[in-house]
Amino acid sequence: MVTRPFPAVAEFKTPRTHWSLRLVLFLVAVGVAVLSASQLLVTPWWKQAGFASDPGNFVAKNHVGYAVCAPWSGKSIGRVAEASTSAPPGRTVDVGVLLPPGAEVLSITCGVSLNGAHPAVCLPDRCIIPLAVTLDDDTYKHGRGLVLTARNKSPNLPADVTFRIAWR
Repeated sequence: MVTRPFPAVAEFKTPRTHWSLRLVLFLVAVGVAVLSASQLLVTPWWKQAGFASDPGNFVAKNHVGYAVCAPWSGKSIGRVAEASTSAPPGRTVDVGVLLPPGAEVLSITCGVSLNGAHPAVCLPDRCIIPLAVTLDDDTYKHGRGLVLTARNKSPNLPADVTFRIAWR
């Protein structure tokens, strides 16, 4: 009589057809895990607001005591920061500008151009295309953050919007 040292081992051996099923199940599990993890990766708030870098934690709201979409005087008082974006017809876009801590905003000039031309000054009551601009001026840990929101009211004309922020 021939006895095997471990007779239970032979019972747990699986046929070759089962490894392919295990591989498929493993790949499905990995795919589900990757898709679940990608849903957790949300775009940071500061990128959604249009900032190029993280301005840090919110500190306080700033008083807006300067002109928004003011006429461009042609002369610069202090420094000028410029931000541009493209506003599709009927859409709203945000542009974020981070100024150094303690920066004083003097004025904001708005310009609109069509088809990449030089921007024309856009005033609150007169613009080459209907445009609504709103401003959020806040102090953050790393500086003064301005979020300019432009809404292109034109139903069919895309616009390139440029903001010039005069500050010192």
